[in-house]
Amino acid sequence: MPHALPVRHPPALRHPPALRLPRATAPTVVQDGDTLSVNGVLFVVHVTESLTLTPVVTPPVPPVPPVPPVPPVPPPGVIGGYRDVNRNGVTQAHSGDFLILDGTGLSGTTQVLIGGVAATGLMPNATGISIIVPALPATVTNPVVVEADGPGGALVALGPPLVVEPAGVPFPPQALAAPFLTGLLDTVSGLVTGTVHVGQVVTLLGQGFGAAPGTVSFGAQPAAVRSWTDTAIITVVPGVTPGPISIQVRRPDGQYYQSAAATVTP
Repeated sequence: MPHALPVRHPPALRHPPALRLPRATAPTVVQDGDTLSVNGVLFVVHVTESLTLTPVVTPPVPPVPPVPPVPPVPPPGVIGGYRDVNRNGVTQAHSGDFLILDGTGLSGTTQVLIGGVAATGLMPNATGISIIVPALPATVTNPVVVEADGPGGALVALGPPLVVEPAGVPFPPQALAAPFLTGLLDTVSGLVTGTVHVGQVVTLLGQGFGAAPGTVSFGAQPAAVRSWTDTAIITVVPGVTPGPISIQVRRPDGQYYQSAAATVTP
């Protein structure tokens, strides 16, 4: 029977050196009497039980997901459309014209820029801004951007494109734009409203309604139409369930506009 080889240690060492087994080359199981070669040096293993060496497995580090981009913060206000001095919805104006910007959240407006030029006669409130259209440089091309700003130039709202021509210059011919609802008036008082009741006569303001009458509905309920022009429709609120409701304006050619524009009260 083979004799175990004694392991000799330098006299200066009081304790034997720790046996370090390279994980890549060492066996996973050793027993008493086995001979191991570690870095070219032979060692005899003296153990009383089997010794199992279990490699340490480091779990993979999961990849860090990319940080999604931060979406831009929309402006707090909305400019829905424009009306002239007669309260008709318009998409074109001349320099020097009186213009009403319909919308919501506009009370903090301190400046209106039309094509980058500041408008004059500014009179803001919560649902609209009255201005005088400025004269634009010849280098500005139509349609122009309409922008309402607050203190320090902070953006309050952006409006739909507007065509601006110098005073006396005819407007270019335009194709019939898609219908667009900009406001809701109580026909009797003439006041802008967002709350209506069944049977109330209201005026829908906007643009692109067309000359030929189409249909108006509150939710799924058709409404009676009393008058129809390209920029204003007089209609009667039908019998619908109280609460928020959408208003749909549909032209005979099938083009329509729908907006959650009113709240119906009993």
